[in-house]
Amino acid sequence: MEALKEETRQKIIDLLLTHGELSLTEIQQRLGKTLPTLLFHVNMLEKAGLVSWKLSKKGRKTTKTYFIRTKLISMDVDIEIFSKAMNLKMLNQLLDSLVEKSASIIGFIPRQYSVSDIVKVLNVDAFTATALKDYLETYEEEFVKKIVDKFSEKINSIEKIDPDTVAKELKIDVYWAAKVLKELKLL
Repeated sequence: MEALKEETRQKIIDLLLTHGELSLTEIQQRLGKTLPTLLFHVNMLEKAGLVSWKLSKKGRKTTKTYFIRTKLISMDVDIEIFSKAMNLKMLNQLLDSLVEKSASIIGFIPRQYSVSDIVKVLNVDAFTATALKDYLETYEEEFVKKIVDKFSEKINSIEKIDPDTVAKELKIDVYWAAKVLKELKLL
């Protein structure tokens, strides 16, 4: 499931389901991503057992082509962990708290949170922190909106609007500052 949650990997799966076998170059032509980026994503899909490759002749050239290993996936679900899983509303509320409390507890909104950071900031168990970390990585745009909501007045009072200045003023990572400025259409 981890391998399938990222949009680029979903697009690769869709292409392979549609076209059968494709080389990395053919995938690149269709998705417009860099080869190193695609190689990273294809390797993730391969490690997850979803994609395989073989050497194929294309003209005089031998090329590595990727294909879907199987269209059916079976999963084992730990019912105890599944029963404790958060719903999206709860995760969204925790994300609000993470934005609110990060500045006061760790003094900064970092680019990425570790599970231990989330445990420290929100005083939650490791399972909840892991679920929130996964949610944040999957729904990054929600986190950006929460930062915008919290700091919109302060952003309006900043004289020089650029990611570095906004990051410094708001005590957030420059990555989030750039995302916030894009969200506000100031970048």
